[in-house]
Amino acid sequence: MLSVKVFSRVTGRALPHREVSLGFDPDDRGVAGPAVTDRNGEVRFPEAPALGRVYVDGRRQHVGWLAGRVVVHV
Repeated sequence: MLSVKVFSRVTGRALPHREVSLGFDPDDRGVAGPAVTDRNGEVRFPEAPALGRVYVDGRRQHVGWLAGRVVVHV
């Protein structure tokens, strides 16, 4: 299980209602999501740790190892 927490770069506050998707490497593992962040700016995925990408509202925001909680600032 992994989670993504989305924050605003400007205000530093958690961002609710953002669409989050994950893309995995190698690409044969596919994509998880989209899922929408809760009121605390967090969304959970039932995925095992892996190398991949985090997309928020369709834009790539993070590339690297996805495990535990991934924090992104948009």
